[in-house]
Amino acid sequence: MILVLVLIAIAVITLCLTLYLVGRQSLDWYSRRVVDSAVSDLEGAFMFVSPGKLLVGCGVTTLIATAAGYFLMSVPGALFGFVGGVVALPAFIVQLKKRRRDQFIYQLPDALRSMAGAMQAGATVVRALELVGTRQPKPLGQEFSLVLSEYRMGRDLEKSLENLKSRVECEELELFNAAVQVSRTVGGNLSQSLESLAATLQSKAQTEGKVRALTSMGKMQGWVLSLMPIFVGVALYAQKPKEMSLMFTTGIGWLLLLVAALLLISAIYTIRKIVTIDV
Repeated sequence: MILVLVLIAIAVITLCLTLYLVGRQSLDWYSRRVVDSAVSDLEGAFMFVSPGKLLVGCGVTTLIATAAGYFLMSVPGALFGFVGGVVALPAFIVQLKKRRRDQFIYQLPDALRSMAGAMQAGATVVRALELVGTRQPKPLGQEFSLVLSEYRMGRDLEKSLENLKSRVECEELELFNAAVQVSRTVGGNLSQSLESLAATLQSKAQTEGKVRALTSMGKMQGWVLSLMPIFVGVALYAQKPKEMSLMFTTGIGWLLLLVAALLLISAIYTIRKIVTIDV
């Protein structure tokens, strides 16, 4: 009897130690790969948060999501809540970068026209960039001010503009950078080029807006149809928990869930490819 208790105690201690080590390694990996990357992206958006605070916020969010999932759907709900809490930070960063990029593209034609007007009045490229950085709203004003700061620290202007393109991940900046580089190396009427580029980008933005308006209904229908099986499953679990629990406690149930998840992912991907039109 004593030997059995000793073996049980050793097994429990070994299991706890293993869980602790796995959890510690997983937390270190999440902190290095996700939190540090999120902090870097937030700094690029001029939002400064310490990694410790961000990690604590992610932990609190994960705990709340896990508890809410357990309250609604017991162990399966807790699993879904835990996964949702873990991926919440990367999803938020992706949406933040997309929103900031869209705002930058929306403000870019007006900024190019302002630069063209300043250069027609006799200003240099650097002076025109300074006027745009101080007078344009964020995020464009912030990004152009950062370009000027790098230039004043001794970095080449073309290199600073390339860094701007890599930060914003904006294809529209390729033409602007090319126009500035050609003007500084070969010469030419840069103000006229910027005027033409601003008109082109504005026309492109108007076309993309029309496309988004025409495809918005299709995107909404796709999300509704894609999320409907999940809502139906939650409703059935709330009404028939004993029958629905077989989906999470049997091998056939897990196989059906896997097939349903694969079909759902393929449906979401197919719908997004159909309604996403690149202008």
